[in-house]
Amino acid sequence: KMNIAIEKAKTAAMNEISTRIEAEVKSLTQNFMQEAGMGESTQIVEFYKQGTEVVTNNRLNGLTPLEKTPVMKPDGSWVAYVLMGLKKDAVSTEVVNLIQNEEALYSEFKASQTFQELESKLNAATGE
Repeated sequence: KMNIAIEKAKTAAMNEISTRIEAEVKSLTQNFMQEAGMGESTQIVEFYKQGTEVVTNNRLNGLTPLEKTPVMKPDGSWVAYVLMGLKKDAVSTEVVNLIQNEEALYSEFKASQTFQELESKLNAATGE
């Protein structure tokens, strides 16, 4: 259906935009080779498997479909192309928030480290 094709295209676009902002990539590659038998009856079995998972977790404020182009294929099914726009300010705000959160976490970490050092020195001075 046309509306499903449009929704799939919008979802793919959101995924692409989110991945370009920030993504965690997990990858697994397995390569296995086994040799069995002796002499001319030796057989080699080789197995290769690769999997990749891309995880994004971004808030995409200001993301808007700018243009939708649904196209009916000769077999009656639909494919859709959607041009998505993301306001630059929305990305900038998200990046600034991310940096501020990281700075706050780092400050909290440094404060707890300082208190631990202070407590350690007090314990040493009092003989505890």
